[in-house]
Parts: sequence; structure tokens; C-alpha cells
Amino acid sequence: MGSNIETLFDPAGILNNERTSQLVRALVEGVPPESKVLSVGCTTSLPILSLLSSASHHIYGIDGSQKTLDFAQTQVSGQFEQAPAVEYLPQSSFDVILGIFSLHEMNRAQVRSLVFKMGDWLKPGGFILLATSPIDYLDTESRHNIVDDCIRDYPLNLFGNSVHSTLFSRNEWISMFEKAGVSLDNEAYLTVSATADRPSQHHSFMSFRKSVKHSILGPYPLPEEYRGPIPLSEAAWKPFVDRLVRDEFDFVLQVLESNQQVLDVGSGYGKLPIEVAARTGKAYSIEPNADRNSIQTANARDRGVEIAQGSAENIPYPDAHFDAVVAMWVMHYVQDLEKSLREIVRVTDRSAPNSRIVIVQGAPDNEIIDLMNTVCAPLSASNPLPNHQGYLLHKAAEVFAACEFGNITFHRVDAYCEFTEQDLSDRCEQAAGVIAGLWCLDDSNFNGMKQALIPRLRFHFLDRPHAIGDQVAVLVARPSEDV
Repeated sequence: MGSNIETLFDPAGILNNERTSQLVRALVEGVPPESKVLSVGCTTSLPILSLLSSASHHIYGIDGSQKTLDFAQTQVSGQFEQAPAVEYLPQSSFDVILGIFSLHEMNRAQVRSLVFKMGDWLKPGGFILLATSPIDYLDTESRHNIVDDCIRDYPLNLFGNSVHSTLFSRNEWISMFEKAGVSLDNEAYLTVSATADRPSQHHSFMSFRKSVKHSILGPYPLPEEYRGPIPLSEAAWKPFVDRLVRDEFDFVLQVLESNQQVLDVGSGYGKLPIEVAARTGKAYSIEPNADRNSIQTANARDRGVEIAQGSAENIPYPDAHFDAVVAMWVMHYVQDLEKSLREIVRVTDRSAPNSRIVIVQGAPDNEIIDLMNTVCAPLSASNPLPNHQGYLLHKAAEVFAACEFGNITFHRVDAYCEFTEQDLSDRCEQAAGVIAGLWCLDDSNFNGMKQALIPRLRFHFLDRPHAIGDQVAVLVARPSEDV
């Protein structure tokens, strides 16, 4: 084990090229001693992994192919795991993450999501080294699937193999990482000369460094203040929730499994307090929306749920009354964000053995929110500002820490909306109405938003024909003395 680096499998010639070799060796020399290194994909990263291993760093690798992992283990000492990158759940954070020609077989949404995930796997100040083939150097004139500096299904000739690939421009790569709080630190280019059986190839090596604490609070930069509440109506919510496949309920119930006195703030149809009451005998709910309050009252009748009149800003219970308070997809509807967060703290008993606050909002890679913020919001006649979910969580963490709920963790849960229509045009039309309507049903430019969504939805459904991601970020805050 530990092959000679110069003869190690290196189809890209990474260490034989002066510019890329300098970039790689500078990275190896610049990381802390005994760093943890993760390689996402374990074929073309082997020469870099060998350098890092020789410098006494700890090597971890993931790959979808067991054959690739078996070969990697004969070349480099480390811990290797067969796992698709999009499903990987690391047990620790890393100082360095490598993505060396290993992300191109994912679709656009998967790559975008993985960039945020890699940001969260990385320690603050840590490095990501990306090697890719930007579309800037490719012949894309005859290709039609180009949207937002991304091309899908491109027949990329990579080291003698033609691979149908999703590729991005250099600027789009930089933008995606910056949104995860990971900024470009160094860059080098590699040109592989043409041979009889393959054209010349132009690759980019980009080293990024993490400058934030939590990528899950992105996309960065964060806004300076709360944009104000989103209007809530049952007519907008029901078409969305009828298509929603939600997993965060089970996760939140698991977080609350030891709690006995639980308040759900803005509980909608009342599903969560009903489930909690089935275990504890009683649960509590407030729902300020009149339509949804009446629905919840009917659903919860004789099921152990106390439904009170109130709002997040004015919770009608005394101080320290609950051992857990939950607010799921609520904070973008409140009038006064900070007052709402402080009210949640006020009614939570810090002295309770399992005291906790749970806030659920959209993850930075949430596909539905991305469409609403990038397509719908700029066209809004009432409020063109994006609804930044990460800012809501950032503010919550800030307020909770100041109020001695400073033991804060973040968690990801996948959810999605189903659109089962067989005809693509009908599917896009239905999806556009649901997405634009969720927050902007009464906006005077609602129809313009729907039309603007259609091209993006057509592109999205090429990769994921009947689903749009509604990825979730969960903040769990516990009393500071438990840290």
C-alpha cells in the first residue's frame, strides 16, 4: 500500500502538469496536521489522496462502485465506503473535501444540493478541491439543453471514455460554492492534448475555502433584515400540501420522543399535535389563520389537543410552560420575527430535562423555494424580495443563543412534491400554478409568474420527471448548559 506517486493511476496527469501540481501541493502543505480528508469519488483523486496520506492525513472515500473502492484501497491507506454522494451521511466533519472529475454524472439539482452538503461536511476554514470540465471550453452551439449556465446530457470525452454529463460554466461553479459560503481561493487549468482517438480536453482545478460556520443557512450572502411576512391562504396552501410527500414530521416526532408538554406554533391542520397527544395524552396548538384553525379544530376533536387563540408574537401561555416548542414552516408568515422567536423562548422551560425548541424551514437547496425566489419574486408586484429561509434560521439561532438556548444543531430532511400528470405541458402548467400560487396567489402578476416558470420546469422535469424537491432544514436548540 502507498504506491509510488509518480506511477499511481493518474489519467488526467494532475501531478505532471506544473500548474495543477503546484496547486495540489500548496493545498497539501497548507492544511493542518493530521487533517481529515474526504474524497467524493475515488478514481481520479488517487494521486492527490496518496500525497495527503503520505503527509500523515486521515483519508476517507466514498464511491458508488465497490470495484473502484477495492482498487483505491490497494493504493492508499484509509477508510472507504460504498455510498452515492447524494445519500452520504458523514459521522464527522472534514478539513479537506475532494471532487476530482466525480460530479459530472449527477443532474443539476443533485450537484447544487451536493455543493451545500459538502459545505456543511467541511469545517470552517476547510478546503474543497474541485476538478471539472467547464462548458466555457466546450462546443455547445448545437446543444439545446442549456439553462442558467448548465448543460445536461453532454457527451463528454473524459480520458478516453464518453460520459453523458451535466456541466456548468466556471462562473456558475463559483456562484454555487459562494452560495454555500465557500469562496474561490486558488485556480489552475489543465489541457490534455488531442490523440488519435480523442479531442483535446480543457479542465479547471478550483480550490475553495469555507468562510462561514453553517452552509445550511445559505444561500449566501444573507439579507440584512427580514423581508416581511408571506400572505397565507388555504386556497394557496391546499393544492401544494395535497402533492407534498413529507418526511420531516417523522424526524420532528423523533426529536420530541422524550418530551411531555409540547406546543406546536402555527400547526396548520394539526397533524403534529395530534401525533404527540396520541403518545402523551395531551398536546397544545395555536393557529392564527381562521380557515386552518377551523380545519384543525375538526381534525383534533376528542384527540387530546388543546387549541388556543394566539400567534407566534403573542403566545397565550405563561413563562416556562412547555418542555418543547415547535414551529414548522411558520417563521416566514410572522409579522415580527424577533418578537416571535423571543416568545417561543419565553414559554419554553429551560430547566426541563429534555428542554428544546425545534424550528423547521426550507434548506438552501430546496428546489421549490429556489424557483419561487429566482423566478416568481422578481416579478412580484407586491414584494419582489426573496423569501430567504436561511436568514430565518440564522436569526433564530442568534436569538436562541442570546437567550441561553445556545446548544444548536442543524439537520437535513428530504421531502418533495409529486406531479403525476403524464403530459409534460400539463405537468408544467399544474406545477407552475402550485408553485407561484403558494406565496403569490393574489399577486397581480400571478399569471406572469406562471409563464416564467414553464421553461425552468421543462428543464427540471428532464432529470426528475414527476417530483420537485422541498428539502428541509431543522434547527434544534437546547439550553446552553447542556453543551
